[in-house]
Amino acid sequence: MRFEKYEKDLKPCPFCGYDKPVIVQHPDGGFYVHCPRWACPQVFAIVCPTIEQAVNAWNEIKRDI
Repeated sequence: MRFEKYEKDLKPCPFCGYDKPVIVQHPDGGFYVHCPRWACPQVFAIVCPTIEQAVNAWNEIKRDI
């Protein structure tokens, strides 16, 4: 399932700079944002109860790039 309506609000990946992160629905409930770039060093996901919270959590990650 894609969430294009919300993905347009996502900032680039804070770990590798890739500009097309995606929203994923967790099998146990909730949502998280994931960088689909195979070489990305992303090692964790913040699972949130709503899509909006997942987008906000992703966008608030400190970016060093």
